Amino acid sequence: MNKLRCTDTLISLNPQKDDATIEETSTCTSLDDSLSSGNSMRSTSVETSIDTPSTALSEGPLTTIMKLDNGLERKVSFKHVHVKEFDRIIGDNPSCSFGVPISIGWTVENESEIDMEEYESFREHHRRSKLEMLLPKETREVLLMDWGCSTKDMSLAVKEKVKIKNQRNFTVAKLGPIDSLEEWMERANRKMKKMFRRRQTSS
Repeated sequence: MNKLRCTDTLISLNPQKDDATIEETSTCTSLDDSLSSGNSMRSTSVETSIDTPSTALSEGPLTTIMKLDNGLERKVSFKHVHVKEFDRIIGDNPSCSFGVPISIGWTVENESEIDMEEYESFREHHRRSKLEMLLPKETREVLLMDWGCSTKDMSLAVKEKVKIKNQRNFTVAKLGPIDSLEEWMERANRKMKKMFRRRQTSS
């Protein structure tokens, strides 16, 4: 069986200020409208997980106009996507439902730079659904083994994850009526904030 070398990816945008260009316009596109989520995730199989790095950039101009205190306006444009690929390591997220959690390390395995227009053109036809971004238990194990993680280390990580999850459940079970109400209100508040952010992103 051939080994696959895989990396997780961090994608950032390199802004370039155009100091000489002063725009006399009353309308502009904000960064929030031009750029959506930049989270890099992977698809549901090993093959697709080593495919082109994933991020989300909305269609439209990649330029924003900043209004300065002196009344002048300065244009900021984005011309390149800088890609950093990191190694994979065993994670510690107790919210992982099945199997060993997976995370990224601090070691940069590769760096590259892509023209923004070229990247936008490619990404337009390669956007993944939420389901495609999920990593099944088996895929996580294969990826971690490929990066040198032993079966023993993964088993220990799973036991630690279950231990933390049980501790959380025990804490919730011990909460009194008032504490339970506060916990419920905090969860509702987090959900409302999350829904509000999604609406802002989609608008």
